[in-house]
Amino acid sequence: MKLKSLIITSIASSGLLYYTHHEKKNILKASASDLKLEKVYIIFRHGARTYARGAKKFDEIIGASYWDAGHLMKTLPHVDIDYTVKYENGNEVIESTAENYYKKNGTLEGGCLTGQLTTVGQQNAYELGEWIGKTYIQQHQLLSPIFNQDELYITTSNISRTIFSAKCLLAGMYGKDNIKETPLMTTRKSHEEYIYPNWFCISLKNWSQHVIANSMHIFTHQKALANELQNKMNLDTKKRFNFHGLNDFIACRKAHGMSIPEYLIQHEKTIHTYASQVESHSLQGHDRVTGLRRSIGKFVEELCKSMEERSCKKMYLYSAHDTTLMALLMVLDQWNNQWPLFSASICFEVYSDTDNNKYVRVLYNGEALILDNDAKNQYLPLYTFLTQMNKFRVIDWSGECTGTSDGKTNFNEI
Repeated sequence: MKLKSLIITSIASSGLLYYTHHEKKNILKASASDLKLEKVYIIFRHGARTYARGAKKFDEIIGASYWDAGHLMKTLPHVDIDYTVKYENGNEVIESTAENYYKKNGTLEGGCLTGQLTTVGQQNAYELGEWIGKTYIQQHQLLSPIFNQDELYITTSNISRTIFSAKCLLAGMYGKDNIKETPLMTTRKSHEEYIYPNWFCISLKNWSQHVIANSMHIFTHQKALANELQNKMNLDTKKRFNFHGLNDFIACRKAHGMSIPEYLIQHEKTIHTYASQVESHSLQGHDRVTGLRRSIGKFVEELCKSMEERSCKKMYLYSAHDTTLMALLMVLDQWNNQWPLFSASICFEVYSDTDNNKYVRVLYNGEALILDNDAKNQYLPLYTFLTQMNKFRVIDWSGECTGTSDGKTNFNEI
């Protein structure tokens, strides 16, 4: 993967940030070879899974594929490691609302539940872990070659596919024989989670519903294809077509080598684009800052605050979802209307130079993102970066969400 640079700078003192004069300029005061990698934040989507996003109904309409639980739900030998998941306060974890939903949603033909990581997804996460290990253990020598919990912070949404993806990623990073202690992952209760746009957040849920209900005129260009597909599937053309679900249907079948009707293959790219347009609009709406603060603002705060502070951890791993990456790309103003693939990742690398100035490089799927288009510089001072991020940062998430919902959350959106 190509590695370009995107860098930020900071000096921390007494818990507050102070910036030297030269840090306000979009220049690097040292050569890249003089920089030392101090820590890295990696946010990644889980590996390939069975249907979510309402795709199950398309399976029933178009013709079911065989989701062989005996094959797809087994654990691959090279990712079979022990691990522990606990809430941040150390308490034992109970099954999430999302997992209860998937169980109630019933099984697919072949025995698989919806929303579950498959053997294909395990391998996706394992291979991402191999890249992380090669990059940060072998190349940068940031981490020890033997797993050391003191070096890593690992968190995941309390959903089986992200938990299992984190396990597989660790196996890929180190190799299972080099994981001699049991990795500990932290998670949160469903209504407290903020590493993805959470529909338990009332203000986000209401915002998204309002935005979509009052913005469908924006998507009139989708109507022709919607009508064509509805006619082929004998669906009511008066109802809004679910491009979300169809996009997921295609992505899941494609990932697992299953058949896809030719008329869908012909329109695959357009279906993907239309689904991405609706999803991004539901997260941003007509007011980008308001929408993204409610979608991902607390997570942005956590990332930025950790970058500002000194810590003993060298790597922060976040096992998350497609909407996590989508929202972060929107915050970074890097959204290209392309749905993140399974095991897609965003990396924030924090460096220091010999004068203790701090820098960061931002990568999406291993490719550098240029956040300062005016300077056309790979290196971005922390002052500039934090200035860009400041309007999206949310300290009081419960206040921003104005309470919690009644639990009637649409888990098709996770």
